[in-house]
Amino acid sequence: MTKASTILRFVKRHGHFLAALLVILLLNALLVYKYMDIFMPHQKVGYYTLFHKYFQMSGFDNFSHITLSNGRLFYALARHPLYGIVLYPLYWLNEWLMQQTDVDYALPLLAGVNVVAAFLAYLFIYRTLRFIVVKADAVLLTCFFFSLAYVMLAIMVPDHFCLSLMLLSFTLYLSACALHSSRRRPIPFLTSCLLFIATAGISLTNGAKVWTAQLFAQRPLSVIRHLVLPFLVGGAVLLGAYYWQYETIIVPQDRQIEKIEQAVLKKSAKQREAIARHQQLKKEHSGKALAEKGVLSWTDVTTSRWDTAVENLFGESFQLHQDHLLQDTLRNRPVFVSYRSPLQYFIEAFILLLLLLGIWAGRRQRLLWICLSWFALDMFLHMVLGFGINEIYIMTVHWALLLPVAYACLLARLPRSLPRPFSFIPQASALPLTRFSILLLTVWLWFYNGSLVVEYCLHQLHFK
Repeated sequence: MTKASTILRFVKRHGHFLAALLVILLLNALLVYKYMDIFMPHQKVGYYTLFHKYFQMSGFDNFSHITLSNGRLFYALARHPLYGIVLYPLYWLNEWLMQQTDVDYALPLLAGVNVVAAFLAYLFIYRTLRFIVVKADAVLLTCFFFSLAYVMLAIMVPDHFCLSLMLLSFTLYLSACALHSSRRRPIPFLTSCLLFIATAGISLTNGAKVWTAQLFAQRPLSVIRHLVLPFLVGGAVLLGAYYWQYETIIVPQDRQIEKIEQAVLKKSAKQREAIARHQQLKKEHSGKALAEKGVLSWTDVTTSRWDTAVENLFGESFQLHQDHLLQDTLRNRPVFVSYRSPLQYFIEAFILLLLLLGIWAGRRQRLLWICLSWFALDMFLHMVLGFGINEIYIMTVHWALLLPVAYACLLARLPRSLPRPFSFIPQASALPLTRFSILLLTVWLWFYNGSLVVEYCLHQLHFK
């Protein structure tokens, strides 16, 4: 009886963690199921050809698969200077397993990484929200966050986004601890250095978010110790890692690939046509850049910002489109796809309305300032400069932490007072009504996005 009551108390207290872990496991198992017949048996074709031909989960890249299968790095090293170093131990393990079993374990290995990173992200987000709201609301808002379409996808696809989410949520959690500490202890110098190295190493622009978190969270703030030295030290480490990988991996790899490509293109007219079609489609789905070469070649100044905001930034990011489901803009998806029902535009508008109310309610909260600064940075990169604007939704995890934090500020404010535009609502009804609205949104998003993802993944692919 004592053991049973202990188990019941544990489930009652920590059951949401177990449920979250189960859901994360199921999502990653679905992805493994969809592609296991193609990617796990040892095939007699090049890994790049294999993964590029068959893998399609929206605009997410499959380069991590390739790295674990043959050790080659195809992602932009300048934007992800430490990602290869993170993946290489798994590549060595997978290489040994392939020698023993003739089976490629890249798919389940990356799924394992996602499970750990996603569960840690859930834990950090929940603990961060507990600084603002009660336990039930923190659980609700964390579940709401993971119900967003491209958060749900990010924790199951073999890309860097799940690791980025874990590191950003950890940064936010450390900031919340610093802000709510009775002694106002700053984030230690060594922790700041390691956090910047890890976060910027996985995705370079996210390093700036560690800097803004330091700026708003540290009290008292030492400019040299907290804002300059960690980033000088971290920058030096990342530069060294980049140079080492470039000289030892990228340069020899590029020479070898160039020889292979020249030989293939000479023999295969079909391959030349396929490359030409891909380049043409890429050109059609990309707007005009500020420059033809260099970093500015990644920009886009002509793609419609309004359509991007409605259909992609606040549309596809939150609710999947049923038409062209999880297709890739650089292959077979139009840049803009409309929803079939006006209801989904209403839901999109309601999510944004709650966000604006939450921002107003938490306008004096430094934790919210951190999230707003992250959102502003991403909007400058994507909506102003146009970097990655044709598939802006895949970057959702980089800024969407703003939503649960803003919603938490709104729920924390409601027992005391209402934002002025809604002062006509009875004070006693405001908190339950808002909480119930968020609950309905969460249930809807899990049902709608989850059913589409499950349907897509249950359609198993086979090698042809």
